[in-house]
Amino acid sequence: MSLAARATPDGYTIVQSSIGPVAVDASLHSKMPYDTLKDFTPIARMVSALNILVVHPSLPVHSVKDLINYARANPKKLNYGSSGTGHADHLAAEIFKSMAGVQMQHILYKGGAPAMTELLGGNIELIFSTVSTAVTFIKAGRVRPVAVTSAQRVALFPDIPTVAEAGLPGFVVDNWYCVLGPKGLPKAVTARLHREYNRALAQADVGKRLESFGIFPFPLPTAGAFGDYIKSETAKYARVVKEAGIRID
Repeated sequence: MSLAARATPDGYTIVQSSIGPVAVDASLHSKMPYDTLKDFTPIARMVSALNILVVHPSLPVHSVKDLINYARANPKKLNYGSSGTGHADHLAAEIFKSMAGVQMQHILYKGGAPAMTELLGGNIELIFSTVSTAVTFIKAGRVRPVAVTSAQRVALFPDIPTVAEAGLPGFVVDNWYCVLGPKGLPKAVTARLHREYNRALAQADVGKRLESFGIFPFPLPTAGAFGDYIKSETAKYARVVKEAGIRID
């Protein structure tokens, strides 16, 4: 990100990044070597590796409302795992806690796979896993899917509701990936790059291949719309991080 911010704005040096470095990290760290809103030209939002709320089968929870009711009846007795402080799965759980008015304990792991291993072993009760990590265990019946964190249901799991429709209206957490250029990238270059990324994402074989990994095309109509999205996501997670008291340094 730092190298890309200092690059010549000619369209030949761009950076692929994600929600963390673009919209979250500034709230987690006391110092950052770049300012996303000032040092970059937004080009395109590309894909979302969405999260899915899964619970251990022993937990008497089959829906979002079940989970909320159980958590309220058992404050601080539910343990949720995450792949890292400030990661999308951690923030999804914190937003869930805040919106639902429940208390759950955060158990930090060094990655999504170790968190899933602990869930499979019954050492924690739930995680907001990436689809790619959870899909095999969902199909095998070793974890129970409750809801997806995206704004809409996904084709891979058409019968699984979103968290928003299942009990928490307005809840959306997308673990998105994107492309940025240095500040001052010419409008014509930005528009061309944006158009080509969206054209690629619209190809059926590309979408099918991405979805096999639990990743879904997530484009926006213009580079300007993506710039507005970055601003809204930055403000959203600044509030979440502040309310939850999350800090890395």
